[in-house]
Amino acid sequence: MLRRGRWLVALALVAALAACQQAPTPAFRGGPRLSIEPPRLDLGQLPTVTPKEATLTLRNVGDAPLKIEKAYTRLLEGCCPPQPQLKEQVIPPGGKEKVTFRVVMSQDMVGLHRFEVVIESNDAAAPRQTAEIAAEFVQK
Repeated sequence: MLRRGRWLVALALVAALAACQQAPTPAFRGGPRLSIEPPRLDLGQLPTVTPKEATLTLRNVGDAPLKIEKAYTRLLEGCCPPQPQLKEQVIPPGGKEKVTFRVVMSQDMVGLHRFEVVIESNDAAAPRQTAEIAAEFVQK
């Protein structure tokens, strides 16, 4: 009987701990909500011909699944915008997903290069959001 009592106490303790670990409270209620962090990423000066990986974080601060419908880059200045790499298309409430870019320029492509990352999603309030990536490429 004593063993059974300890087992029930242990089970009750596990249940109590699980109840205390609640999901994060969403910043927005009423659907998915996209937040891009950081909104601007300045990579500074980079040597040409040397690849650099850049990362943005997409967060769902809403209370429903966020579906990424499209992710692409637009050229603002310079040339050769990198293409975003995204593993997951659906981000759960409170979840996040990294978007990575491989930025590299050939030896002749010195100077400032700016790209706008465009994320289209099912966020009803802001279905298209952007972030900027900038880098100045210099000769080695």
